[in-house]
Amino acid sequence: MESSGIYDDSLLIVVADHGISFQSNLEHWRRIRPETVGDIAAVPLFVKAPGQPGGTIDDRRALTIDILPTIADVLGFAPPWETEGVSLFGADPRRKETTTIGPSTSATFGVDGREKLAMAERNAAWFPTGDPWELSPPGAADLRGERVEDIANGQARFGMRLDRAFWYSNVDLNTGIVPVRVSGELLEAGGGPRLLAVAVNGVVGAMTRSYVVEGETLFQALVPPEYFQSGRNTISLLSVEDGVSVVPRR
Repeated sequence: MESSGIYDDSLLIVVADHGISFQSNLEHWRRIRPETVGDIAAVPLFVKAPGQPGGTIDDRRALTIDILPTIADVLGFAPPWETEGVSLFGADPRRKETTTIGPSTSATFGVDGREKLAMAERNAAWFPTGDPWELSPPGAADLRGERVEDIANGQARFGMRLDRAFWYSNVDLNTGIVPVRVSGELLEAGGGPRLLAVAVNGVVGAMTRSYVVEGETLFQALVPPEYFQSGRNTISLLSVEDGVSVVPRR
């Protein structure tokens, strides 16, 4: 936008969707509960008005329903219907300082930041260097970089179904798009969650733990892009407690 000469004259709004919780033993990582509301409910919202020379932080209560009235205010027209939201460039609406989110689960979200700060403190412990690829189950041995053939000691009695398996059949690193989110289901695994090492082309790239949702044993992990190669990539798992490797069942 700057190189095209339109940035200064533009109204630019950036907002995120809801967040996701990395806490363990959750029925669903996107479901609002009192213990996850700080992870999920707060989203960033940036607004730059045309001709705005610099930025400030506004601690007033802002909601995503304020985006449309803000656009209308900046562009100088009134929406043809009554809106619940208000312009973020208008007067302080003096909203209540808590929001109760429902209806299936009631969770109260305040404006003093305590929920977000608790989440930030927890995330800082999980990502001590700020590296997004270092997320690993607490207390798990770090097997990243190990070759599966060197650490596996048997064949698994179960298989796995890999989500979007076609993603890995023809990766093109030159596009800059790498399928780093590896997920799927353990088939006939039995029992509860398992500690898993996720390998790409025979080399462990991430550690994770499976979880059970509605009777399905699922897993997902983020594998750094350097573990992938152009062309076909082979995804496999190592069930760490059992010391056995798991390959996709076709």
